[in-house]
Amino acid sequence: MLKQRPWLAEHLDDVLETLRHGRRKQDPMDPTKYKYSRQWEALFPEYNHLVAVVRFGEAVDPQGRSVPNNYVVTAWAVFRYGRS
Repeated sequence: MLKQRPWLAEHLDDVLETLRHGRRKQDPMDPTKYKYSRQWEALFPEYNHLVAVVRFGEAVDPQGRSVPNNYVVTAWAVFRYGRS
């Protein structure tokens, strides 16, 4: 995320808060992928929402146990009109 959008580095805590408390919507084509969004006034005037895409999965650890392998695919800021 930070390689493509280095200006978001100062909003890393906001991205994490978006993941914790933002609106979540499952991708209809990929049930392991979710999009989170949340309004952030700190981004005004150019943007008003942060959006993050997360993929949920599992991996196998060295002991052969299944462990969560969830990660943020990308995050970006957008301006949404007429939405909270």
